[in-house]
Amino acid sequence: SVDFSKCKISEIPKGCFCNCKQLVNIHFSAFTKIIGESAFEWCESIETLDLPESLEEIKEEAFCMESFFDEHVSKLENIYFPNKIKSIGSKSFNKLVNLQSITLSSDIDIIGDEAFKDCCNLSIVNYKTIKSIGKASFSGCNLNLTITDGIKGIAVGALNGCTIIATES
Repeated sequence: SVDFSKCKISEIPKGCFCNCKQLVNIHFSAFTKIIGESAFEWCESIETLDLPESLEEIKEEAFCMESFFDEHVSKLENIYFPNKIKSIGSKSFNKLVNLQSITLSSDIDIIGDEAFKDCCNLSIVNYKTIKSIGKASFSGCNLNLTITDGIKGIAVGALNGCTIIATES
């Protein structure tokens, strides 16, 4: 386990826990605003992700499992994103094959390119407003997504392989 709860750390640095295969639990500080690039990349033993309410941004590849050399299988099944989060970086949750649902509790500015690409069991996305969904963000997911006025922009290939349900205006 890693415990930041008693620290006033506002940013988890780039790559600081990359490839920590035995990391199971992370206790974030109530002051954490940013999770840095590749901070928990290839940390396949993380079972739950209790993101702090202070969190505003998750950088590129923060929890990514994609690798050219090794196979990494994350244990994460559900992720709840807190109210202040505005940006989810490119490839930040790429190839979390056991991920089944995500809940975006706030208005999101951007979900980066390939953010949830190849999360093949991801079937539920609960959201309010998403201003922009990047290229291939949900490509390869098993997602039945209802498109509402809450989604403002969708990039090319963002929903490849997904079932799209459009609501009437």
